[in-house]
Amino acid sequence: LVEERTAHLRPDLSNGISRRRCRGDKDTRETLYQKWNQAKDLVYSRLIRSCSRHHRFVHRYAEQLTATYKLVMVLFVAVNFLLDVGFSCMVVDNEHPITSAVWFGCLLMSAPVLLLVCCSGEYYTDINGRYRTALYETKWYERSVDVQKFVLLQFAVTNFERRMSVAPGIYLSRAFFASLVK
Repeated sequence: LVEERTAHLRPDLSNGISRRRCRGDKDTRETLYQKWNQAKDLVYSRLIRSCSRHHRFVHRYAEQLTATYKLVMVLFVAVNFLLDVGFSCMVVDNEHPITSAVWFGCLLMSAPVLLLVCCSGEYYTDINGRYRTALYETKWYERSVDVQKFVLLQFAVTNFERRMSVAPGIYLSRAFFASLVK
């Protein structure tokens, strides 16, 4: 993307006229390439900063969404499970105790909602990993010192291990769903 946005700024030294003009003047060629590299770094810096702002916005949105709906989703799964058990009790003869098959059936009815919640928590965790990988793969270490400082600051400050938690020490993920099913 940086190459596309700075292609028009690249000095054209491929034709004979420009080479003849610049052949004796090495400083002119170096100046043209320095200007092109500076423009490229400026575009790169703007793109990195906009990606960083976007990532912070996504994090804030996900945290607000989690803070608002975490309790609602947990209660929804719990109430859904209890309603399934109650409905099963009404359908099954009241004189017989509830068998494990009824509990298993109720869990199967509640499982899709719980899986959806756990997958959203996993996706929230994956956002951080994808951002960290994309940030590192941009070859930031080949850029100007300002860009390097900004990217290193991002690596130092950003918490890439953020996860969506239901309670202290309990994080929503596919592993959490698998442990609940077991």
